[in-house]
Amino acid sequence: MAVFTRDEKEIYEIVKLLNLSLDIKDLGPIQKLLGVNFENYDGKIVLHQRPYIDSLENQYDMNLDKIVEIPLPVDYHLINLV
Repeated sequence: MAVFTRDEKEIYEIVKLLNLSLDIKDLGPIQKLLGVNFENYDGKIVLHQRPYIDSLENQYDMNLDKIVEIPLPVDYHLINLV
């Protein structure tokens, strides 16, 4: 279970209340959950899967250095390859 709030005091209150009915352990600030990495940059939480993307790049010998504009341009037409 992960608890998110801007107020650190609220986290301790929530953990204390949960501990009354559940046997829980506080593992500290979240770093990774369900394959998603959490990082704190200047007080903002950034979620990413960079290590997973890097592993796919290595596994399939892909070069992901080519940047693609997302979302695609309005006039971009997909070609039906089927």
